[in-house]
Amino acid sequence: MVSIEHDADLLVTFGKETLKRLHEIDSLLLNLRKSGASYENNINQIFRDAHSIKSGANLLKLKQIELLAHAIEDILHILRDKKIIPNDSAIEIIMEGTDFVRQLINMIKLSNYANVESMLKRLKGLCLSLEKVRVNL
Repeated sequence: MVSIEHDADLLVTFGKETLKRLHEIDSLLLNLRKSGASYENNINQIFRDAHSIKSGANLLKLKQIELLAHAIEDILHILRDKKIIPNDSAIEIIMEGTDFVRQLINMIKLSNYANVESMLKRLKGLCLSLEKVRVNL
């Protein structure tokens, strides 16, 4: 079993990789705002990055990071399945979520003590509103 208290190298590696993934997520979200032309590739890559962050956080028992990444992944799952191009408001909420994860990475050893309820509520609210969207294909 992995223990975050005893494996600083693993935490550093996870932190660096996660920061790269968060940067990529934010860049791709901004691309979606500009053009839906590469929507499918962008949304699939964003989903994979969020999933990787969630999985790594789970492995390292970084529960708060895992919860946020999972909530972001749920939103991306709906966007991908319904082929919804997120509006500016949705992109802003997702990016607030990635910013929060970034903050937790910067204080990784204390991240399990962070209060993420308010951010989770915003992400889950977006998820619920997206589930109600009807898409005419």
